[in-house]
Amino acid sequence: MEEKVIAPENNPKNNQNLFSPKQRYLNKPTKNDGEARLENWFLYWRVSPSMWEAKLSQFEAKQIIYVPINWAFHCIKEENGVHYDFGRHRNDCNLKAIDRLAQKLRLQIIYLIPMTPMPLFSNGGVPDWLMSENAMDETGLVQAVIGFDQKIWKIPSVYHPRVIKYYQHFLSFLGQVFISEGFQSRVYGASWGYYKGDQFVSTLFDESEVFEQAFARFKKINVSNISKQSDAIKQNFRQTMRELFAQIVEDSMGSYWAGSVQFSVLGTEPWQFYYRLACSQMNEDDLWENLFSSLSHNSLPTKLLMEKKYISKTLEKAFDYLVDHNYHKEVLGQTLYDDNSESQYSPLVFVEIMNMPKKDIQFTGLGGYLKEIAPYQYRVSKLSKENLEDETDKLYILKAAHLSDEEFIWALRLFLNGKKVILDVSELSADRRKRFDLFTMENGLKGQYIQNIGPVNYYKFGRGEFVGELVTYEGNTFDNETPKSKKTFWKKILNYLDVNPLKVKTSPKVKWLVYRRYASSFELKYQEIRRVFVFNSSHTKEKVFVANTQHSVFIKYLNPENAEVVSSTSGLSVELKPGGSIILDFGYFSKTRNL
Repeated sequence: MEEKVIAPENNPKNNQNLFSPKQRYLNKPTKNDGEARLENWFLYWRVSPSMWEAKLSQFEAKQIIYVPINWAFHCIKEENGVHYDFGRHRNDCNLKAIDRLAQKLRLQIIYLIPMTPMPLFSNGGVPDWLMSENAMDETGLVQAVIGFDQKIWKIPSVYHPRVIKYYQHFLSFLGQVFISEGFQSRVYGASWGYYKGDQFVSTLFDESEVFEQAFARFKKINVSNISKQSDAIKQNFRQTMRELFAQIVEDSMGSYWAGSVQFSVLGTEPWQFYYRLACSQMNEDDLWENLFSSLSHNSLPTKLLMEKKYISKTLEKAFDYLVDHNYHKEVLGQTLYDDNSESQYSPLVFVEIMNMPKKDIQFTGLGGYLKEIAPYQYRVSKLSKENLEDETDKLYILKAAHLSDEEFIWALRLFLNGKKVILDVSELSADRRKRFDLFTMENGLKGQYIQNIGPVNYYKFGRGEFVGELVTYEGNTFDNETPKSKKTFWKKILNYLDVNPLKVKTSPKVKWLVYRRYASSFELKYQEIRRVFVFNSSHTKEKVFVANTQHSVFIKYLNPENAEVVSSTSGLSVELKPGGSIILDFGYFSKTRNL
């Protein structure tokens, strides 16, 4: 007999199969509870309801408090069906009580609904009775994380139709609860994972048998409509599933839906998992990379699942400086309504690599060159219509053959709107090339040949300060080029487009990241202010040198800790003792000018 979803008030067995209070709550402090408060998390299922107000009152009024909703905690399966409790029978499930406390204490809370398995919960938040198979990585290993109290939590495969069915049931009921009880707080859909280089690896990633069965069904229905290679079809399927889960959340929550956000959970990388199991240690360089990649990709990093012993004081300091209240507001889109948003710093990303396969980024030497001259100041993503409204000064690098017809038009509009665009036109169809030629004719564009690898042409559109610049090149002409010649190619192109990042020289053990803000009315000689955060993660003295350029002027340094600064005509030298840190401010302008 098919199971049915029934409301708790109609369930005659609503007090059965429930955890005891001793099992449900963690009334004594645990190693991660203090971290949860410092990082803006309220994990209600780990706290007795009698302690909720006391715990919430420890947060500062300006903090944004995240309340992740635990699907399995609210879900009860019995012989006559499945029901959900949001406080009618168990106080610990009462989300509305948390909402009322937030209003009473004048706190801003945000409910998070998982759009992928959430590593903060056992089984990723999926109820035990729905677990059919564990998610597998591409090598066939079970995906798992070390959760609270050092317990191993396996990540489930969520591609089984039953999981999707009950996920929809749960969210439909949750949406009704929000409406009927008049919640004041908003809801965001949350995706979870970690960064591997500049690629986000979602907990939705799976190569298990359950995934393959779902993929086979997808191919059977859609393969005739998709003229792509097998890997591309699989990528299309993964994207379709991400969009499906996001759409389920948005449809269920209606007007309470405020958007989606991506969380990168430090310490959940597979290699860190096995490293911790083997020797109870972690590779801190990977933690730094995950943190910085999260910031450059507009994700929210969290170290919630990591014990203090794995986090150095230097990394802790970096979190305090970089992942502040303003950064949370920016990621959530709340700075749009903030009068002081223009005076707030945010991670500098001046290069957007879009719709370009990873192999092309590596093959042409683009990724290696950017990592050398501007680490974490570029982002790998997909072109969207929102990019047309981005007012920041960026360089867009795209592969035309991987753009849809609509996206191809968007890329050309970026150029017409005054942006700098580099377009790989290799592998273009004859029809697409004709359309590009027609575009140049209609807009009176005459290409200027640039001597470099293969045919490279430069186009310019507009006058004054609003000038669009477009460079086209053929990425498939790099076959016989050396790494040095590829580096020279990108150096020449970026110099031609007047793209000049700060020139920082230091050792790999020194971690640094650049933030930016608009220049104020008192700083009109600059286009923007660039702030460099520098941290010495090693146990030895390290040096940093920032060269003077025609595009930047050193203004001041802030918060020196175990750091000495010497300024010269050639640049700025900083000596950092172990664990030392400093903040350096530079005035920046994109065009050479006399000050």
